[in-house]
Amino acid sequence: MIFVDLFGLCPAGTHEATPDEIGKILKAARDIAGQGLSYKDIRCNQFVARSINKSFPGALAEEYHTSQIGKGEGPFEKTNSPAVGELALLKTPGHVVIISGMQKGKVSQFLGSQTSTGPAAVNLPDYFWQGKLDAKGNVQYYKICLPN
Repeated sequence: MIFVDLFGLCPAGTHEATPDEIGKILKAARDIAGQGLSYKDIRCNQFVARSINKSFPGALAEEYHTSQIGKGEGPFEKTNSPAVGELALLKTPGHVVIISGMQKGKVSQFLGSQTSTGPAAVNLPDYFWQGKLDAKGNVQYYKICLPN
């Protein structure tokens, strides 16, 4: 299969993850979340990287830190609005998650590894996370780009 990044958003040699590919990444993320791991076992950026690489071995050469993603490093492309299968990078508290649900144009669920729970799904609204997601300028969204 030949992939073409029609809008040229992803780095050369990659393409924006398709809906089927996003489904595989979300399944892998749910599988990892179901393993009973703690945050000490797998931090948020490791959770994202391992979810992608479990679905597409070798897709990410490294486990990009949140600061690297925020600087534009790695096969991720910044976008203005959230969508299922994209990353949400929260400047405060320095956290990255995979968006797994949307309602009325807003994030309603995400998968990530939180210090309090380890890998898990978070349903919104949530007392702690809702304010972080709604804070102006605190969140950046990124499409996942996979190798062609």
